[in-house]
Amino acid sequence: YRAFDFYAIQEGWHKESPSEFDALIIYPKGEGPFPLVMVSHSSWGPEEFVSKWMVFHKNQAKRLQKKLSLKTIIDLRHPEELTDNPTLGALVEIVGRRENISVINSEKNMRVQREELDITFGVGQSGSRYLAHLERGKDRWRQVFELYMQPSSYPILVHCTAGKDRTGITAGIILDLANVEKEVIADDYAVSSESVDELMDYLEDSGRFPDGSREELRERMLSPTLYMEEFLDLLHEKYGNAEGYLKSLGFSRTDINQFRDFLMMKKVL
Repeated sequence: YRAFDFYAIQEGWHKESPSEFDALIIYPKGEGPFPLVMVSHSSWGPEEFVSKWMVFHKNQAKRLQKKLSLKTIIDLRHPEELTDNPTLGALVEIVGRRENISVINSEKNMRVQREELDITFGVGQSGSRYLAHLERGKDRWRQVFELYMQPSSYPILVHCTAGKDRTGITAGIILDLANVEKEVIADDYAVSSESVDELMDYLEDSGRFPDGSREELRERMLSPTLYMEEFLDLLHEKYGNAEGYLKSLGFSRTDINQFRDFLMMKKVL
């Protein structure tokens, strides 16, 4: 291998000038750790591979932070989802403030909770399942929106694992509060379908590939506009709108109005 080849793949240079590789490393499925023997034609060997790979990621993180100037990262993942990357990534080291608020009950096994929802709503995501997530963890969702109501938190990066379900719920609530039309919110949510193959590869590589065939999983991982539209319809039916839901979390009308004005750049909180 040549460590530089990874730059070519990341930046797309390999399409114009294909790289030649001496070996392909394939990890077996499972959690690992796995034994690995690396034979290198470089005098620096594996050390060069690892160091250049880490430097590349840190440089990418620096470029992103220079563009976005992030102040806070909100990580919505369950503790079980953090085991595949204990370092949390180069961006976390630069941003400094990371808040891990698992909106799925962190005291219960994820599989158990998923199976409970499957019994009620069927396998896979849906608008009714999204609303259930909001109602099963109101104390945790309050912590999330408390951060959003703090001016010192901005700019904010929020994420989960797939970046479409828990993150999509969060974005849906915020956009609805800002009076964005339902169709626009749903179209924005549906963009996540474009990266479904990369998401499946990540889940498989991290040993958390759900049950079922790849084709079945791919279908379940898509983000059709219907899911978000149904979620927003149910939200409005039960709470009136996002404002009504935030009131159910204990936020005052003043808190919510100031938050909405801040989102719509009418005034600072």
